[in-house]
Amino acid sequence: MKKKFIAIITLVLLISSMAGIASAAEASPEMVKAIEAAKKEEHKNFKAGSLKLSDVQEFTVNIPELKTNTVQAAFAEYATIRDNIFPVVRKEVVFYDPQNGEVLHDSQLAASKEVMAYKDSYKDKAGAKLSMGLIIALLVVLPIVYLLLIVLVWEPRQYSTTKFKIANRLYDGISEQYQ
Repeated sequence: MKKKFIAIITLVLLISSMAGIASAAEASPEMVKAIEAAKKEEHKNFKAGSLKLSDVQEFTVNIPELKTNTVQAAFAEYATIRDNIFPVVRKEVVFYDPQNGEVLHDSQLAASKEVMAYKDSYKDKAGAKLSMGLIIALLVVLPIVYLLLIVLVWEPRQYSTTKFKIANRLYDGISEQYQ
């Protein structure tokens, strides 16, 4: 009886610990499309399909300049790739107006304290990071390829008079027939 009771309590605790994850708000497809379009316009080298929105929250704002009462905020992570060599992962907080279907800039929401508090909570995580893996690989591989070309291609084609003289015993002062 005790084992069943402990098993039931453990199962309830396990399910209740996952409830916060399951009930987290997700971004609507309209929000994802609008933010992706805005990022494509902002960055010419935006990598399509790399946008990930997390921690979506909806705020009620009372700003007369805006034509909306609600604003959705999310933490966005996306990538830009310049010249197919320099991938940069960018992380920032984005804002979306669900009533009008447009992306808002944080300067438009500066009057709302709770929206700015949400943005400040991600101050340490936001920024851009250049992925150096491919660059370091190129810096290692290119000199190795250069050295291999010199050793395996260029060097064997060089004419050496020393090899000729040694093979024909010309250093000894004796001249014989040449090979």
